[in-house]
Amino acid sequence: MLDTGSLVGRYSVDGLLGRGGMGTVFRAHHVDSGRVVALKVLSEPLAADAEFTARLDREGRAQASLDHPHVVTVYEAGEFEHGRFLAMRLIEGPSLADLISERRLTVPRALALLDQVADALDAAHAAGLVHRDVKPHNVLVGTGDHAYLADFGLTRTGGATKVTAAGSVAGTVAYLAPEVARGEEARPASDRYAFAALAFECLTGSVVFPRPTDAAVLLAQVSDPPPRISARRPELGVGLDEVFTRALSKDPADRPASARGLLAEVRRELERAGAAGLPAPPPIGAAALSRDATTEQLEAVGADEASGGSRIRPRVGLAIAALAGAAAVAVAWAVTENDADTPARAAETSEPPGLTYVGADLSGSRAQPRDCLGETAVAASPPCTMVQTALPGATLVVPRTGVIRRWSVRGASGELTLVVLRPREGGAFQVTTSATESVGSADVQTFSADMDVERGDLVGLRVTAGSAVGTRDDVPGATVDRWLPPVAGAGRPADRGAGTGFDVELLLRVGITPGAERRAPRQVTGSAAADLPDGRVRARRESTLDGRPIEMALVEVDGRLALDLVQSRRRLARVEIPGARARAAVARFVAAEWSPDQTGVDIDVVNEGSARVVQHTYAAFDRQFELIR
Repeated sequence: MLDTGSLVGRYSVDGLLGRGGMGTVFRAHHVDSGRVVALKVLSEPLAADAEFTARLDREGRAQASLDHPHVVTVYEAGEFEHGRFLAMRLIEGPSLADLISERRLTVPRALALLDQVADALDAAHAAGLVHRDVKPHNVLVGTGDHAYLADFGLTRTGGATKVTAAGSVAGTVAYLAPEVARGEEARPASDRYAFAALAFECLTGSVVFPRPTDAAVLLAQVSDPPPRISARRPELGVGLDEVFTRALSKDPADRPASARGLLAEVRRELERAGAAGLPAPPPIGAAALSRDATTEQLEAVGADEASGGSRIRPRVGLAIAALAGAAAVAVAWAVTENDADTPARAAETSEPPGLTYVGADLSGSRAQPRDCLGETAVAASPPCTMVQTALPGATLVVPRTGVIRRWSVRGASGELTLVVLRPREGGAFQVTTSATESVGSADVQTFSADMDVERGDLVGLRVTAGSAVGTRDDVPGATVDRWLPPVAGAGRPADRGAGTGFDVELLLRVGITPGAERRAPRQVTGSAAADLPDGRVRARRESTLDGRPIEMALVEVDGRLALDLVQSRRRLARVEIPGARARAAVARFVAAEWSPDQTGVDIDVVNEGSARVVQHTYAAFDRQFELIR
């Protein structure tokens, strides 16, 4: 760490500005001319690394060669006694990341800033340069909302040797193009993917793939289809869905030919939807929350199979009520006597209308339980994923994009998880999963769910070791594919298909609401969250967000569990934990930084009197939560 007054070449250090992946940035001034600069100094351990040294030199040359009003000017690259440095124009102002997190980025302002970034990016590509790290933190906003594209530290010219730290991935994973995540060379289309991800975040307030780990983000970049932007923020209009589907395509050839071309399409669709003047995105999950909102009950689930009862239990709902003449806000968790996580009996006549069914008819002849090998389940039975691939007279492929609301099995035992698989290149990859359910009855067992599916998806079961599924073997033409071990995110062909001892009807039935969207858990943010009752703290975990220490707290509130985001002893947000009661045993509670602007929280609880583990993963952004799973 350099002290104030330290000399770096002919620059005198005035103070610390920040730290990055390559080194430390200081405010400094030239001792002869007095010019104030941002001085990037390569950290001492990296200064001895020839690859990092080459990268710093390349950054200086690349930025210095771009004489563009929206690229940060590089004045000098040099050496001093502690290593290498780069002197650049000092931009007094926030980064685009700051504007996003602080909810100061209206749609008109976002478009104006993105216009300038697109200009700079297209100019870099025309000069034969690839930036490789386009992200909100590398867009600086100066006086008069003048945007500058900065930090060409990962830039390389068309034929240059790739320079990254040994074993590392070049770029920031939330904006990394699929081909780069697969280890291929970055190209201008890779930058345009990152620019599209940047634009997506500016318009919605959230990254394209919020996932719990960098590895999970990389997997999503390579395998998962891009989300519909209108599902994140409906007022943007559905016309943008196709624009971002192409801009975030896995195939670089499908993406727009220029950043400005993409932005022109975005602007056109926003104007068509009447959305070009929208304010900054609201906190995720905060839709319909206001100080005068009333209690909202969510969808009810069926009757309790295990107890044989017939009571209907609404899922937990979060209420926000304004108290006359006061700023206090109360949170009410509405739930009836039975636990909402208990499996429910599937009575076909009592199910809510509007569901489209995929899979088997669960009525009929006696079910035959089988493990993943087609045999009687024993403790040593292996785990697997299985999906029905042929069943005369039944719908097996998701016919329309929507949301899975419930799923049922018959004749099963042990622990099962509903999985959504997406066909890909002769195989399939896992898109999403439900909570793992314990099945203790040979009768029909029904479970609630809230899982996105797209047209063409397949539904199946992940079977844990020692568990069994219900089958019928008197159905000619029925086949089931199996993956041993279970298929995960990466696509691969089934290990066992037709003619391998599992040509049966899989007793699985899935109810889908076409055109629906997942329910965001209710949450309260800002000053309203600060005014909520404290409740009883069950557990605390510390982490960081945007470099600042934060605390996650599991709290009991009116008979339910909630999650609080606390900074400097002030509550910034509270979100419900669906299906979790106050006296639940906490099996797992982990908070960890996923990226500089995201902290992940994994919560596993077991309600009193229940064998089911209620599992949820949240992403904590600035003053808000988003439910990931």
